Amino acid sequence: MLAQWQMLFTGLVILSLAGIAGSTVAARKRLAQESGTDDEAKPLLREIPGWAIWAGMACLVAVGLLATWWLVTSYGSGDSKTIEQNRIKLEAIKLAGSVVVGTGGVAALLLAARRQRVSELDLLQRDRVADANRHDADERRATEQYTAAAEQLASDKAPVRMAGMYALSRLGETNKNLRQTIINLLCAYLRMPDISLNDSASPSGESSDCQEDGAAVVQRREHSSQSIVLDLASGPLAALTSLAPDLSSQQQQERQVRLTAQRLLSHHLRPNRGDDGEPTSRSYWPDMDIELADSNLHEIDFTGCEVRNADFRRTQFHGVTMFEGAQFRQSTWFGGAQFYNTTWFENAQFHDVAEFHGAQFHHTAWFESAQFHEYTRFSGAEFHDDAGFSGARFHYCVGFDNVQLKHAEFSGAEFHDGVFRDTDFRDYTGFSGVHFHGHTRFESARFHDHAEFDDAQFHGYADFKKAQFHDDARFRGAQFHNITRFEVGYFAKEPYLDDAWAHMTLDEHQQSTWPNGWTTDEVVLEDAREVRWWRLTREKLRLRFA
Repeated sequence: MLAQWQMLFTGLVILSLAGIAGSTVAARKRLAQESGTDDEAKPLLREIPGWAIWAGMACLVAVGLLATWWLVTSYGSGDSKTIEQNRIKLEAIKLAGSVVVGTGGVAALLLAARRQRVSELDLLQRDRVADANRHDADERRATEQYTAAAEQLASDKAPVRMAGMYALSRLGETNKNLRQTIINLLCAYLRMPDISLNDSASPSGESSDCQEDGAAVVQRREHSSQSIVLDLASGPLAALTSLAPDLSSQQQQERQVRLTAQRLLSHHLRPNRGDDGEPTSRSYWPDMDIELADSNLHEIDFTGCEVRNADFRRTQFHGVTMFEGAQFRQSTWFGGAQFYNTTWFENAQFHDVAEFHGAQFHHTAWFESAQFHEYTRFSGAEFHDDAGFSGARFHYCVGFDNVQLKHAEFSGAEFHDGVFRDTDFRDYTGFSGVHFHGHTRFESARFHDHAEFDDAQFHGYADFKKAQFHDDARFRGAQFHNITRFEVGYFAKEPYLDDAWAHMTLDEHQQSTWPNGWTTDEVVLEDAREVRWWRLTREKLRLRFA
């Protein structure tokens, strides 16, 4: 029996020493790993201090010795009956010991899981540090490339400046966070004083190198839609390097540099949307703002481009200007701009405020089928040649007050609220088939030539007070659905209101006034809505058949 207790005691001691040794080795290995990590990396979990490890070892040895001594003294002697009882008690104690050992095993598993968790967190931390280092390296490299390209723009050599612009373009392709900055830099270059302008060019005309017909514009646009590739061995750069360094050559070189900046802008702002409405151009940079106020632009082609905010205030547009099908997502400013050649805004979309206040169009301006979704202002603008707004849609209030128009065509357009107060129509004016859905004001407007409102529909208040018609005024087939006022108007010739109708309530009819020599006859009464149809007739005819 004593030999059994000795073997039990020896086994407990061996197990205790083995556990202590294993714990010590694991702790030292962990401490060695943590000591080898980056000094700047913070510990993920609090490390176990050394004194706690030694204290735990001492406790294990003490508990083992105490348990051995207690078992030997309590159950190591006695008669046979007592020995049998002691054996049963020992079995119970052995079972309890097994439970204790199992609990210790669970604790060991928890410690192992903790070590695994620490290892995983350490690996994740290392990955994060590596990613941060890579990101910092990329940022530094991009900043260095941007700085180098920006410095090239300050060069006195045109090829170097153009190379810097292409370098900025390539940099923006791989660094989305730099795209707006690159756009701003290109715009800033175009806002700088333009030495390429010919001093002999008149304000209303263009120098010979700015003249371009429509076919040439389309051909140039198709060529520019291809990928922009920098080729130092041929093309405009090679030609520029052979130019003599006199003033004329410097102007030509600067013109090419500016054209390059404009092409890069349109290249990155044109999505080339497919049938599904998604951009097909990989070089498209969405949600860009452009600020080109007070700049000089030459033969700008923004056909199909999409921008967020656009500022062209006081900008001078030389040569043919193309904004056909352009999309302006937010505010657009053209106040005080000068357009010296043909300007195209066909099918353009203005989704927010569109400001053309004080703009001057020295050549033809085409806005056919353009869409203006918010407040639009052309107040004080001057159109020195044909102005085409056929099929345009003004979904909100539009101001054409104090505008000077030469030959204006608005046929088929739609207005929500239109203000043409004090507007000067110097040549033919066409409003045939126009729908005015809200208030329409032509107060004190002056029509110096033929004015045509045939089949126009005025759904809201229509005000022609003090309007002056110095030639034919035609309103054949027009319909007036609300209060209409023509009092104190001037008609050099008898106006034509044949087949015109007033469709309004009796109260609205009583407040309406018509041109001299014209009155209304009640034709149909619609009892359900108390709205009546009134036919416009000449007073002399009415008296003749009374």
